[in-house]
Amino acid sequence: MVKGLTIQSINVIEKEKQLRAKVDKLTADVVFYKGRVSDYHNKVSELEKKAEDLEYVKRHIGADEVDRIVDKVKKIQEVKKKNMKHQLIL
Repeated sequence: MVKGLTIQSINVIEKEKQLRAKVDKLTADVVFYKGRVSDYHNKVSELEKKAEDLEYVKRHIGADEVDRIVDKVKKIQEVKKKNMKHQLIL
């Protein structure tokens, strides 16, 4: 009887160790994901601020002018990318 109780006690202790390890891992995961959520929240806030700034610029110089500038910059970037690819090939 004592031997059976000892074995049960050992099993319970092992199960407790496993559960504690699992809790520790899950706690670390929660901390990690809280950090990720915080990072995403900061990024969203930054993007919202940039969107507000863009709307401000559009109101003051006009949406058409902003679109023209954006298109021009995109074309310049495309040309730069093509030039870089061409240089890498050579």
